Amino acid sequence: MVPSPRDASAFPLSLDLTISGDPRFVRITGALIVRFAEYVGYAKEQAEQIGGAIERSLTGAIEHVLSGGATGSMAITLATDETALEIAIRFAEATPLPTGSLERGLSAPGPNGTDLDAVRRVMDRVEFSHEGEVETCRLSCRLPPIP
Repeated sequence: MVPSPRDASAFPLSLDLTISGDPRFVRITGALIVRFAEYVGYAKEQAEQIGGAIERSLTGAIEHVLSGGATGSMAITLATDETALEIAIRFAEATPLPTGSLERGLSAPGPNGTDLDAVRRVMDRVEFSHEGEVETCRLSCRLPPIP
């Protein structure tokens, strides 16, 4: 028997994927994240907000970090434990990125504020780190209560 997603024996859950910096993959990835969030117990509306926040993060990375013809890929990990959903976006470019590139890219002003402001309205925690040639953005939010 397959455990339900909120059954304690079902944790931890993890899904890894890698996408190119091609903007056409952003919506597909966002839709996948919505389905994953629904699977682990979020209501459809909240799952869509989480997927939208990740789409904004990916779009910001592509527009601001991969501008000027740079190439790269993003490794995305979705993981849960009994209390939270964590999404890690690791961005590696062919040429090393200056420290803080991803955070600066998401902090660039847009017509409705910054992408980072919009992401922080949905996610409980947003953190950035830089190791070697890899920039990482970790986003997390508490799992909804079990009904």
